[in-house]
Amino acid sequence: MSRIVVAGALFVSTLFSACSNQDNAVQPNGVTMNGPHASHLATPAAIIPIAGDLGAFTNPITASNQGRDNGGPFYDNVSAGDLPPDGPTNCSIGHFVLGIMDPCHYAAGNSNSNSPAVGAVFATGSYWSLQSSPLQPAGFMFSGATTYTVTVVGGYRGGNSEIGWFTIDALGTYHFNPVGAWLDGPGATLTPVTIDPQGANWGIYYTNTFSGHTGGGGCGGTVDHYCTDATAGIPANPVAGTPNQNQFALFTNSTGTQFVVGVEDNQLQLISDGNGLLHDSDYQDYIFTVVPNAVTPSLDLTITKSGPTTANVGQQVTYTVQGTNSGPATALNVQVQDTLPAGATYVTSSDGGTQLNGVVTWPTIASLASGGTTPAYTVTVTYAAAGTYKNNAHVFTTSTETNTNNNHADASTVLTAPPACAADAAVPGLSSINDYLFLFTDGSKDANWQGATKGFFGNVAVDGGAAFRTSGGVPFKGTIFTNGASLGAWQQIVTQNAGQAFGATNSPLVAPLESSLNSAFAAINAMAVTPGYDNRTAISLNGLNTQNGIAETFVINITSGFQVSSQINITGDAGDVFILRWDTDKNAANGYQGQVKFQSGGAIVPKGGLTPASFISVAGDIASSGGGSNPPLPYPQGPGSVTGGGNWNGGGFFTGYWLTTGDPVSHQTSSLSNAIFVGGWYSTTTKFSMTSGTSGVHVSCP
Repeated sequence: MSRIVVAGALFVSTLFSACSNQDNAVQPNGVTMNGPHASHLATPAAIIPIAGDLGAFTNPITASNQGRDNGGPFYDNVSAGDLPPDGPTNCSIGHFVLGIMDPCHYAAGNSNSNSPAVGAVFATGSYWSLQSSPLQPAGFMFSGATTYTVTVVGGYRGGNSEIGWFTIDALGTYHFNPVGAWLDGPGATLTPVTIDPQGANWGIYYTNTFSGHTGGGGCGGTVDHYCTDATAGIPANPVAGTPNQNQFALFTNSTGTQFVVGVEDNQLQLISDGNGLLHDSDYQDYIFTVVPNAVTPSLDLTITKSGPTTANVGQQVTYTVQGTNSGPATALNVQVQDTLPAGATYVTSSDGGTQLNGVVTWPTIASLASGGTTPAYTVTVTYAAAGTYKNNAHVFTTSTETNTNNNHADASTVLTAPPACAADAAVPGLSSINDYLFLFTDGSKDANWQGATKGFFGNVAVDGGAAFRTSGGVPFKGTIFTNGASLGAWQQIVTQNAGQAFGATNSPLVAPLESSLNSAFAAINAMAVTPGYDNRTAISLNGLNTQNGIAETFVINITSGFQVSSQINITGDAGDVFILRWDTDKNAANGYQGQVKFQSGGAIVPKGGLTPASFISVAGDIASSGGGSNPPLPYPQGPGSVTGGGNWNGGGFFTGYWLTTGDPVSHQTSSLSNAIFVGGWYSTTTKFSMTSGTSGVHVSCP
């Protein structure tokens, strides 16, 4: 668009030098180009850029439907180079004027190029101009805290161009929103356009693709100076990738309720018309009014999430999630969700939370006032493998938020394998077999498991060559594994306990268990006795207290006093392990000599940090009989939740994990009556008979 300015009509000042001091901006394809990028951000309170960087005006601007095409008044921007004392070598803009098109050009239909405005008919007086000089860089952006009404009030597009508004994401990538209405018509498009940046700061961009311009002075004028490709502007052509050399100027009124944006195109031509008047002739200029709309009362939802930073695999882990409305407005339809990471198994959640496809959702809260909080929701999960797991919580609302960056929170938990059970660590091979209540690797002469019992709880593994035998009712809860094709008579036990007992034939688990049992025997036989614990009687251990805060393993040779009719109380630390070798001659090479018999309530009773799993015994033959009473709580009092079972009433209590071979000569085990196994029994015996009153409960290694 062309302009003519009468000397003294405007204050002289400069927005920026169009010929130097260029920043770097990023094109949409990521290529660095020379050009100023948006850097002057509006403050959210006033929706204006940094104070002092703006020009000021006092006359409000209203769009005119006259325009340059019919000789009416129009708005245009002018370069400071058009005015003294800068002269025709300055390439800056920073002034706005109201002018009327020179009739010799609009009448001739030459409004697309070299069309000067007649300086003589510019309104007298100063309208607006920059009050500071110079300002670098050219870029500026408006705050995303509200919507804006933007109107083209002057300008002419000419050539081929695109104009619209843009945002820049955190990676520096431009996102363009072309506005087709701003390109319509040869003159100003007066229809207001609403821009909703949805919280993102934004700016105006303008591109063109023409090359060169029509020369000549127009109406007999002569070209005095060109300032070609004056300044790289904001940003590159989003389609062709061609740099856009445009100049931008920004002005505001004193209240920040209206802004004026001026865009100067990339071809500036200063013309002398032969009559002593200077003209500015170019192709594509725009002038916009930008009016920020009233800010809708906002709200800001936040969420916190907490949970343990470390846990053991298999341990239940509970996280707490809570949302808060920081206001000032009320949030509607607030909902909290928690996304479980891969590898997590949902257990439960509080306050009506439900889980679907790994996402826990709590009921929607219809209204959450400013300052209000959701319940402190909890979700409990387990993890099956070691690693670091990040649990993500989110809060949502159907109300408009100006900040959604704090609507999610994470909690990370490092899962490690649980520490090895002290007993498992002490005896190689034990960790495989002590997951079972019973393991019988032979039983070929007799494997009798009969009724009149308080019940059994735990899994059982038995060699398929066992001579299975049973009678009466045997309350049992667990699975019987065998490597044989059939459970033989023991199938009756499974059938009697439908729903709580199961059978697994041809199981590949049994053979490795037999090997592990042999390894455990060998490891225990090779251990050196702990000083002070050789040649002991069973009753001499009563009152033993090893508590010192240190996890220790004690290898004890019991060589006499194998009949136990009273309680042997042993106190120790949680990590202590007691390995009891019941052998009268302490010579494992000829087998474990002597019969161990618990009767009349006789038992080893764990105290302090000890549990039944703290005790490992090796022996040859074992026997039992009833009478007496149960050891006191927390010692188990029965087989637990076994249908048909019940609490014990005395007997001979075998505490811990018992590894036996049977008599060292016959390899057979004496008949067991009222034997109570609290832990597990693992034997290579060829013959055993669990008769009336015998019961058992498996105790896991902690």
